[in-house]
Amino acid sequence: MALKRFYMRNLYGGKDVNINDWNNLCNKKFVECFSPPEPRKHFLRLSQFRRHGYDEESAMEELKAKDTTQWEIACYKAEENLEKSVAEDLHKSYSANHWEVIRELFQILGFTGIDDIRTLSGNIISEAFAQSCERFIEIRSQSLLLFGFKSRAKEKPDLISAIKTINAIAGNWCGYTVKSNRKKIGPKEKQVWKYSYRINRRPYKGLGFEDKGAPELPPYRPKTDNDIQELFDSIE
Repeated sequence: MALKRFYMRNLYGGKDVNINDWNNLCNKKFVECFSPPEPRKHFLRLSQFRRHGYDEESAMEELKAKDTTQWEIACYKAEENLEKSVAEDLHKSYSANHWEVIRELFQILGFTGIDDIRTLSGNIISEAFAQSCERFIEIRSQSLLLFGFKSRAKEKPDLISAIKTINAIAGNWCGYTVKSNRKKIGPKEKQVWKYSYRINRRPYKGLGFEDKGAPELPPYRPKTDNDIQELFDSIE
């Protein structure tokens, strides 16, 4: 347990944390939930994503710009026949593609993206999926190339099978899944189930990366002042 605590402290940036706060965080429950490989992988991916922008949209834009730069460097190296370096750069360039697909999978169901904290009704989810079903099928066909995930879902998916596929892909990539809840409404003799859906960020025994007693995701970086940005943009 002591070795795990030491490892977790270094992994999650504990060097910058007050020792008393760290001891409160790194308790037995913390280590049990967040030292396995999956939570560590998800935490690091989400942290890396947030470091690229001041919100979800800007992070995506910067990742895409970074990938474009990497592609240009890879093409330059290709002219020098450095196959190994080219292969490494091409592998790195998949980052923005992965996150773009994860965002779009949630958007297909009516969410605004990864950071959407709303709870949506079953009607909203069903209508959004009906309008985006063809796009979902396209993304599903690309999932093997991007995520190494081969779906056995129906050729023409229904909402339930689509959510299972989305949860398998997004859950493996960053730990986020779509969770449903239901309750009965109406008169006792004519009660029907009413469904609602939200993005679940707490898959680890009910804990997530924003909860007390868990590693805290770094905030998105501050937005650059417009005047300062315009000054830099004006410099050629």
